[in-house]
Amino acid sequence: MKSTTLSKIVLCMLFVVPVAFSQGRKGPDGGPSRGRTLEQLNLSDSQKKDVEKLNTDFAKQRVEQQAKIKLAAIDLHSLMKVDSPDKAAIEKKIGEISDLQAQNRILGVEHWFSVNKLLSPDQQKSWKHMLDRPLRERILAKMRQMGERILGRSHERPMPPENPER
Repeated sequence: MKSTTLSKIVLCMLFVVPVAFSQGRKGPDGGPSRGRTLEQLNLSDSQKKDVEKLNTDFAKQRVEQQAKIKLAAIDLHSLMKVDSPDKAAIEKKIGEISDLQAQNRILGVEHWFSVNKLLSPDQQKSWKHMLDRPLRERILAKMRQMGERILGRSHERPMPPENPER
């Protein structure tokens, strides 16, 4: 029983968290909010065409990479659920998953630089400002979601104590 619970937690940590982080913010239509951001940049027709191609290519690469991560997670689960798990094989598979996750993040960075090269200096400033969102805020939101999934219930954030000196 403990082994099953442990394997579920490990799989969740190795699979759910990185996949959740790799998924972009959603727009009102359920798609990425990137479209609204790019609209605000007043792109030329040529820029729109080039960015659309980059986005399509990136989406395909991202799907392929996420599929590799999911398949590796399934393999890891198989390694862990046997009667006598092989620690070295499990550690090796965890390393493979980590490498795949790093490659997934690098894809996002490469895409960002590819789009950035297409923009004028003023558009680059505006784009960077629009996309600027504190990393800490995103991490905390994803951690709350993960905790709710693992425990099967939602948690309310405790209110911070009031500071009477303010």
